[in-house]
Amino acid sequence: MFDALLRMQLGPIVERLAEMEAQLEDLYRRADSFCRIGVCQEVDAASNTCKVSHGELLTPAIRFFNPSAGAQTETRIPSVGEQCLLLNYGGGEGGMQSVALFGLNSSLFPPVSSVASLTRRRHQDGTQSDYDDASHTFNWINGSMIPQLLGQNLGDDLLILAQSHAAQAFYNSQNGIVDFQPQVIVATRQGAGLLLRFAGTWKNRQQSFEVVTRAC
Repeated sequence: MFDALLRMQLGPIVERLAEMEAQLEDLYRRADSFCRIGVCQEVDAASNTCKVSHGELLTPAIRFFNPSAGAQTETRIPSVGEQCLLLNYGGGEGGMQSVALFGLNSSLFPPVSSVASLTRRRHQDGTQSDYDDASHTFNWINGSMIPQLLGQNLGDDLLILAQSHAAQAFYNSQNGIVDFQPQVIVATRQGAGLLLRFAGTWKNRQQSFEVVTRAC
């Protein structure tokens, strides 16, 4: 009779402990899937969504972070194979309530700068912009349409065209160099290539630099 009374008294406590154990297991599972390293597998630029693999799983089409998305906005479409931090803000297991934070370097996309004072941006076409805070110097490597002119007879008309292409590169927001406001662009012949001289304003400071472009 004592055993029956003891079971009757302890029964609700045992049931509650079992419920708490199940809740803890669910919390552990949710916490484990809250933040993971993933890899971009598909991109839909039109909808600004991507699919990310993490482990053996693949998310549905989810949104990804951009550098800014307000009154001042900037869009940067991730690359297939690019690593990201996958944030599961909804805590579910389907991945629908997740967002991807890209920008993690990997062996496929290694860093383009190892100098602390150097900020560098490199585009798919080879265009590259550098700013070194220590030396206060800005450098730009053209990867646009100018190489198409090399190897041709560089008459005055082609020099003017090269200056036009160089100016367009600065005003194309996708190149990420719109902070530089060119005031003077001069193209001259140098061997089999071009010498481009630039002068303008960069972060409220007068800057001038030269870029040499040669035929491959």
